[in-house]
Order: sequence, then structure tokens, then C-alpha cells
Amino acid sequence: VEERAKDGRGGPRLQKKPTFKRGRSDDDVSTRRRMLLERILAYSSLGRKQGRQGADAIRKGRKVFTISDKANRRTTKYTWWPAEKASKLLPAKSETASMLDDKWLHTVTLMMQQNGVDPTGISKGTLKDLASQVSRGAARLMFDATEYQRLVRVVTVVEVCIKASATEDGVLCDPLVLVELPSAPQSASTFSTEGNLPVAVREPHEQIKETAVRLLRDQLGLPDGAVHIGADSPAYTEEEVTSAIEVLPSIQCKYTVDCEVATRDTKVLRKIGFPGGRPWSCKGKRLAWVDALLLDGAMGPTVSADGVISRLVPAPFGPTLSELKKFMQRKGVDISPATHKSLEDLFAETRKGDASLVLDPKGDITHVIDIVLLQVVDPKTNMVLIETERTVAGGGQEKAIRLPSSKRRPDENHFFTVWRLLGEQLTLDSDMVAVDATDIRFFEEEKDSAQFPGLKTVYRTRLMKASLQDSARKTEAATEAKTANRAKTDVPPGDLERAPRKSTFARSGTAGLK
Repeated sequence: VEERAKDGRGGPRLQKKPTFKRGRSDDDVSTRRRMLLERILAYSSLGRKQGRQGADAIRKGRKVFTISDKANRRTTKYTWWPAEKASKLLPAKSETASMLDDKWLHTVTLMMQQNGVDPTGISKGTLKDLASQVSRGAARLMFDATEYQRLVRVVTVVEVCIKASATEDGVLCDPLVLVELPSAPQSASTFSTEGNLPVAVREPHEQIKETAVRLLRDQLGLPDGAVHIGADSPAYTEEEVTSAIEVLPSIQCKYTVDCEVATRDTKVLRKIGFPGGRPWSCKGKRLAWVDALLLDGAMGPTVSADGVISRLVPAPFGPTLSELKKFMQRKGVDISPATHKSLEDLFAETRKGDASLVLDPKGDITHVIDIVLLQVVDPKTNMVLIETERTVAGGGQEKAIRLPSSKRRPDENHFFTVWRLLGEQLTLDSDMVAVDATDIRFFEEEKDSAQFPGLKTVYRTRLMKASLQDSARKTEAATEAKTANRAKTDVPPGDLERAPRKSTFARSGTAGLK
């Protein structure tokens, strides 16, 4: 408007030039919206063309590579260092970190209260069990973005779809699929009318296929190599399931891994019902083989995990801005933007989960920041991945030599922080690395905050380790060649004979296959 007035084009002149200051009180909302938008763009044609920068660089064997983060307007350079040189970046003293924390019950209860879920209607035993699940990483509390501020309990499971080719009177028949039958006994004259694919809850440190391997070994009693796990990305679904806590809905994130019987050992084949494709049992589980075509029709179309946009985002945590202001004033802490960061900045940190405020035994406020350092090692070369340079918005460069790191949310198990770091910052595929669940070191440092003078800050750091898998550097062409070669050496269809039978299956909600 001012420019039009200066050029003589008329129009009202502004008496005072307006100034706009972007508040940070809604940073957590912006973060969730950005996450959903990034997921949509990642699965668009543009996103697929760009690919995953870190994964592509490692497959090509690059010793130095750069990852661009357009959302945060920064570029980070990573370099592989010899392990001896990288060891100098590690803190000198540490102690073994515990996976459990005695404050998890308070964290879960507070998170429910702040997001519209009344915990008073839940028994103490159930609430403690939920807190234990969240602390161990067996479950998470998140927002369902399809509804306004809906807090849900999220559990991740992995099911295996084990197929076996078979013949009937020398004629190749439809493949068979293994299902788990209900525990209730069935009539000897009729075949079971319902069942589910074998399933296991994913442990927080496991890759998806690691969970599948554990399921095959521990639940089905199959030796290594008896079943071949497919190289394709697992199918993925998110569905609401019956919740044991009435006021807290549950969503199940389910990965379906395709497998195929590969053993020629007659002892193992007899154990799993061949020849004949007979029902069998293992460790109290009743199992049976069903026609794959009937099963596929009952389940409907499956979608790869790369083709699904998740509706789950982190839930906000921490006090509101007005609550935080009253709290700081009551404790006599001066938060003024004249000399350091404002109260809104502190609120944005706590609301997004980048930091938390706790009271020590004396009643003083402590600003706590949890950090996870990740030591990614290539076992073949004994090299460690190091962040060597970061370019921020405006072109400024930070020469910070350090291990890749990320801040842990107060409601987040540290293994989830590692997977988030690998996927979002390093842009690696989850099956490229194996996370060490046993070697976790803990460091703690207390000092005055440079950002908030007068506010005591405690930095809690966990050092965790991950190693590249043998397949991480292999190209897609090599993977395809290996898959084709494996197909030639798999069990001939004629080795698995079955008796003719009839069965009908249909999917009904989450009850299983009928």
C-alpha cells in the first residue's frame, strides 16, 4: 500500500508500519503439521525421485556425504572416521544406563491429564502397567491426527505370512499359508473356521525382520534357515483395536513380512505338517495350512510400508504457557527476553519434548535435557560415522565435530529416539543397521544454562551403538540378483505334497480370519 502511494497510484497510506513477530507458543503444533506434510511429500512422485540421501550414499560406499534438511533449512555433512580417531570424541567417564525410570508413572499420568484423558478412571495396577509398557518401549502415547487432539496408545506388532508351494496328485496347486488357530478345541470332523497369521510384539531395539526371526524361532520352533524371509518391504497397516483401557483408545501398527518354507530337512517338514499340509502344534499354539488365494481374498490388498502415510504424531507434553509463567514466578525465576531467551522459548522447548522442568528434593527448578548420542560403526572397515559440518539458514557454517545426536522426549524410550535419528536425520532404512540393546552408557553433567541464565540445567546423555548390516552397502541390482538366484534353489514345489481339502476364510474386523 505504501509503494502504491509513493508512485502516485492512490490508495490509503499506512500511518504506522506494522511489525510481525512469530510467536513460539505453537511450535509443537507446527512440528506435527510439518511431520504430516513431509510424509505426504515423501510418498509423492517428487519424494520418491529424491530418495533417501543417507541410504543412497552408504550403498554407493561414499566416505563423505551431505544430507539436506529442507524443513529445518540446514545441511549436514557426515564423514567416516577410523574408530581410534573417533574414540577421542567420547566422554571419559560413564556408567551403565537403566532402561527403566522411576518417574515414568508420573510422566504418563501427567501426559494423559494434559491431553484430555482422565486417569482417575483407571485402576492403579493398570496405570502402572501402562507406565511400564511406555518405559520399556512396548507401547507409546501419541496423537491420532485424523481426529482433534485424540491421545491413543500405540503398539507395534509384526506378523509373518509363511507360504509353502504344494502339489496334489502331481499337479501344482495354490500355495498354502500358515495360520494360528484359536485355542478352543475343534471338532475332529470339521476343519477350523478361523485363524490369524502368527504375530509378535516388536521390541523397541529390533528391526522388523529381527522380530520376524524371533517369532519363527521362539513361537514356531523353526530352526535358522528353515524359512526364507523375503527381501521386499513389509506390508503396513494401522488399525484401531479393542483397548483394555476404556478411556484410552489403542492403535495397532502392523507389519506383515512375507516368508517361504525353504528347508529340505524331512524331519522339519514332518514337524510342520508335510507331506499333506496337516495341522500341527508348537508350544501350545495350534497351527494349520490354508489356501493362499482364499487368505489373500479375505485380507484384501496389502500396501508396502513405503506407500502408507502414518496418521500418528507425537503428543504435546508439559505445562501451558500461562501455567509455566505462574510456576516460574512462584519459584522466583526471572525469565526476561532482554538478556536471554524468552519464556515462550522455554515453553516451546518443553512442549515439543526437547527439554523438561523438574523439581529437585529442595524444591528448586531443574532444566533437564536428554540427549542420545549414536555411534554408527561399519564392522567391515572399523569406521565410525561422524558429523563434521552443519550449514544453517542464511549460509552460516558450524564446524562441530561430534557423533550424530538427537534429543529424547520425556515420554519416549531411548530406542525410539535412535530409530527417529536414523530415519529422520541420517535418512537410513531401518534394515540397514542393527541397534545394540546391551551396550548403553550414561553421562550426566550439571551446569548453568547459557540460554536461560539462573536456571540450573542438567544434561543427561546416553551413548548408544549401532552397526551397519552386511546388506547395507549392496546395490539394488545385487539384491535383485541374489533374490533371483535364491528362487532357483528354493524347495521344489513337488517336495511338499498335500491332501485335498476345502476351507473358507474371511476377514472380520480385527477378530481374525474366518
